[in-house]
Amino acid sequence: MIEFTEEMRHAIKNALDDRNVCIVATASADGWPQLAFRGSVSVFSDNELSFWSRSRKDTVPNIEANPKVQIFYRNAAERIAWRFFGQGRNVTDPAEREAVMAVTDQRELDADPERKGIGTIVKIERIVDRTGAVIQQA
Repeated sequence: MIEFTEEMRHAIKNALDDRNVCIVATASADGWPQLAFRGSVSVFSDNELSFWSRSRKDTVPNIEANPKVQIFYRNAAERIAWRFFGQGRNVTDPAEREAVMAVTDQRELDADPERKGIGTIVKIERIVDRTGAVIQQA
């Protein structure tokens, strides 16, 4: 079972302040990859990450068509990198939407004052370190 370490929790929580914003990778139904910097990536639960998408251009429809997601965290100065692989789902339930917003950095929410964005929750199935070694797998 996946369970984020305290180091992972701390790094992700402080990624925006540390200028180590996560990259979210998705793929369209026809397989085209799409990468997006997401300062809103947060630890949602012991085995889930979440993020807020202000625009609904690529990431949101990609997850609807193909739920496989990779989230990449890298801190070059500390020589830390993790790739989190999982299944994403766009949140439609109002209570879950509020829960995603509750863990999202306020600066990211402030950039979406009308709250037109959508939350996504990714259940993590595998974590790989900077060398490519699997460090956790569900």
